[in-house]
Amino acid sequence: MRSRKLSFLLTLATLLTLDSISSAQIRTTAARQIRTTATRQIANETTPVGFAEATAKPNIILINLDDADAELFSEETLSTRFPNLHALAGRSVKFNNVHATTPLCGPSRACLLRAQYAHRCGIRVNEPDVPNAYGFDGGMRSYLDRGYASNDLSTWMQDAGYHTIQVGKFLHHQTVFTIPEGWDDFYSSVGGHYYETYRITNRNGPGPYAERLADGVYRTNAEADDSVALIQQRTISNDGKPFFMFLNPYGPHRQQEGSQEMYDAKYANLWNNATMPASPAYDEEDVSDLSGPVKTMNRLNPYAHGYVARHYRERLLAMKSVDDMVGDIVAVLKNRGIEDNTYIFVTSDNGFALGHNRLVSKGIPSNRSTNVPLLVSGPGVVPDETDHLLAHIDLGPTIVQLAGGRTPNFVDGVSFARLIADPQNPRGVRDNVLIENFETRSMFGQNKEFASAALRLKNGLYIEWATGGREYFNLSNDPEQLSNIFSSIAPQTRTTFANILRRSKQWSPAEASFRVPYYDLEELEYPYVLEGIAESTVATRIVKLAIRDMTTQKYWDGNNWSPTFKQVTANLEHRNGILTCWNLPLEFGNQAPTGLVKAWVWGLDWSSNFEAPDTVVFRLGESQTKVSLQSPTYAQRFNGTSELHGLAISGVQPELDEVQLFIRNVNNGQFWNGQSFSRRKTKLPTRRNGFQWSHNASLPQGTYRVSVNGLDSDGNVFDVTHRLFYVDD
Repeated sequence: MRSRKLSFLLTLATLLTLDSISSAQIRTTAARQIRTTATRQIANETTPVGFAEATAKPNIILINLDDADAELFSEETLSTRFPNLHALAGRSVKFNNVHATTPLCGPSRACLLRAQYAHRCGIRVNEPDVPNAYGFDGGMRSYLDRGYASNDLSTWMQDAGYHTIQVGKFLHHQTVFTIPEGWDDFYSSVGGHYYETYRITNRNGPGPYAERLADGVYRTNAEADDSVALIQQRTISNDGKPFFMFLNPYGPHRQQEGSQEMYDAKYANLWNNATMPASPAYDEEDVSDLSGPVKTMNRLNPYAHGYVARHYRERLLAMKSVDDMVGDIVAVLKNRGIEDNTYIFVTSDNGFALGHNRLVSKGIPSNRSTNVPLLVSGPGVVPDETDHLLAHIDLGPTIVQLAGGRTPNFVDGVSFARLIADPQNPRGVRDNVLIENFETRSMFGQNKEFASAALRLKNGLYIEWATGGREYFNLSNDPEQLSNIFSSIAPQTRTTFANILRRSKQWSPAEASFRVPYYDLEELEYPYVLEGIAESTVATRIVKLAIRDMTTQKYWDGNNWSPTFKQVTANLEHRNGILTCWNLPLEFGNQAPTGLVKAWVWGLDWSSNFEAPDTVVFRLGESQTKVSLQSPTYAQRFNGTSELHGLAISGVQPELDEVQLFIRNVNNGQFWNGQSFSRRKTKLPTRRNGFQWSHNASLPQGTYRVSVNGLDSDGNVFDVTHRLFYVDD
């Protein structure tokens, strides 16, 4: 969260004890990120018993889909829709009880690469610096800034002697134009388009280079072609290295708004009558037993029913191209004679609820959202099926062990390589999985606070919502999560679940952040209410705020303004919870300030430990300061001659002294000065017409990134926006 530490150390002895929890289940090893010293040999280093001996290290391919729910991998769906995946499943161990620890694209992918829970690696949300993220961190830039690119699955595999390949979606949002350290071949697809996709590669040398798929080229097909070509290159390489390929097709994720269809045009008339399998959870009729945010979700309206029906078919068609991709990869492995020495893992970074329990979403602790498919085929694998409980973050340690490598001490994931060799082994590797969610989610205009901490057991799910509710589902008897039985389980059992959940988290002091207001100088509308979230591994006991009138320098005590420092106490929605939403109504009456107001917020646990406060400056009854970029839209294309393109970059800009605008050539990194390019960062002039601003640029063909922000009279910067666009001949 957005804070600077003023923490007071507290030993783990203050946590509640529970004798039945093993040390493996409560790993709280401090993170050490020095790659050369913080390594250990994975337990069970030798090849697991039951695997065929190989004369060379195996190649390993990890196919990580986007939003593919477990139902897409059912026997009925595979056998009737996806012949290549069906054939692969027939040679695989199928793991049916695997769960994404933060079931949302970006955090899940970061957690996989680091083999850590989101609260440990710090990449918790898709897009930081927006109100729905509560101040939590996320995105590719944050991942790189933390130094993770030099100490993740890619570098562990390089250290194990592997040539590493990344194809497809990498870590999105805050996309950085670079080649991360651990990837020998890096072919990253950026954005939410299936056509005209922008890509970052080192195809023609160290790079990075920008590419855009030609008109009519479907993204998954291009990624399949690149994967096949890269495998072929490895088979004729003379460096003697096996390869590890991290392949991330976008399917069956929904396409970006305003883009072309999410499926290959050649499949436009396929499966027109496809209908989603019936489920008693679909548009669940009675949610009165629930205590979390789903209890207040509306039932699906006619538009939502129509959307779900269309999107189900679209997902199938996007998966059809993924199936083609799998067929192409298996064919090249066979053709090159390396199929028998290549492991193929197929999974997804999260599941997806498609109308189930009234939800059309991910990023929530429901089984439809967390449960992901997993197929594993390869040397010595005997086809089988198992319900051993696993976490998505276990993939990294498993792959590294199969490669004969080492993982650092900080990992939370556990290798399940021995279960690939012996799926029916009665001894699994996990008794529980921590499920974390840190974002507000929006579905059909309904914004809901889905932040939560949950404990996934082999056949059960315990949830603590940040809004205060607690739920438990016995999934042996209730696989569709139709009946919350928390109130009927024994108090001792409730305590056990709560204790295990807290022991799954690494201890840190309590901290709190703002969601409303979120941006400095944001207008707070009447009725004035401050809102946010607080987090503590132990429990958040209290949230306090200081409110200061910046004109008079006085502090609000809840009734009057005081010349001395005062704090007021917020309302907690889940007192003593790991996560709790908080709110503070500001009832100023006729004492409302007329200028700027500054607020600080602190969260305190039971030992009164806390971190530095989050702060925000806001105003009452005045216009919001904001800079917007209306054109270009994301990845917009402009057509014209090479001399003049009539490119209009425009937006809305109230109450700012200056708009700063920069245009940068993505390929060479140089800035446009209005006439030519140079390495010097050059601010471009803008025209003002009331609140409107604009700039006309005549640019040669290329790929560009526009950056715009506003400055006030004190030099403060607001609303920095970056956006990619193209100029064609």
